Amino acid sequence: MDKQGFDWPVKPMEPVTRKEVFDSADTVFQVKWDGVRVLSYVFADKSIRLYNRRLNERTLQYPEVSQALSKLEPLTVLDGEIVALGANGKPDFPLVLQRDLMRMPSKIRYTASRIPVYYMVFDILWLDGKAVFKLPMSERLLILEKMDFGQSVMQHVDSTKGAGKALFEAVRAEGLEGIVAKKMDSPYHIGKKTDTWQKIKCLRQLEAAVGGYIAEGKRFKSLLLGIPHASGLLYIGAAASGVTQKQWNALGSVFADSCWPCPFVNPPDTAGARWVLPKVHVSVRFLEYTKSGLMRAPAIAGFLEKI
Repeated sequence: MDKQGFDWPVKPMEPVTRKEVFDSADTVFQVKWDGVRVLSYVFADKSIRLYNRRLNERTLQYPEVSQALSKLEPLTVLDGEIVALGANGKPDFPLVLQRDLMRMPSKIRYTASRIPVYYMVFDILWLDGKAVFKLPMSERLLILEKMDFGQSVMQHVDSTKGAGKALFEAVRAEGLEGIVAKKMDSPYHIGKKTDTWQKIKCLRQLEAAVGGYIAEGKRFKSLLLGIPHASGLLYIGAAASGVTQKQWNALGSVFADSCWPCPFVNPPDTAGARWVLPKVHVSVRFLEYTKSGLMRAPAIAGFLEKI
């Protein structure tokens, strides 16, 4: 076994953020899947272990992924993203987060049938005991292409050579998270963040219900937002940007004398929150989901009902 001085598990390579999309003949571009980053390990005894980017084990949470990995050669390590698809067929981070946070085996088995996941594989570090992470990206992709995952939850992530702008526009049109640009001659830098990988994110948009608000006296500070979930309304964050003073005034009339219990299945720990019947819906733009499932940098794009 050639571990090249590394003990398993290892931390993944991370991309840096880039604002401008670009084309480049020496670069491959991949869809940035919105899920849980996981490195998977097939040990010499064929046991399977899954670890996230913080080296927290996630084997228990995704039994179907472990089952698919059991068909690979021992001493193999893959890198990828575990995703769950929403009703629209697109990756849904709050949905996969439900699986990721589970700890009880019985509940995991039950939920696995309700929230299936897929392991989107985009890199390989070891194969059959041989370290391949020092090989160029182009050679690692060829190794991956030859691996037969069969009809399983494991999927190869497609790579587009050179045409970053076209892929980005297609991803944006589909409402996906963004793309990652990877230099074809770059090795896999274990545990490092380098500009040989660059992520370019789309601004995301969704519809949310207002389940509460924060105010100081009669002045609104932010709206507390949620999205439908199997067990109720799932809190996804607070937003204030994008609301005009006229709209705040109108909301004051809509929410006057409101006295409702918290409508969220995961109530935010927010001092001074006031709950309302979630009948007002908004369109909200945001950058991405945080690891806790909240929107990063949200802004209200518009109200879906007249207020």
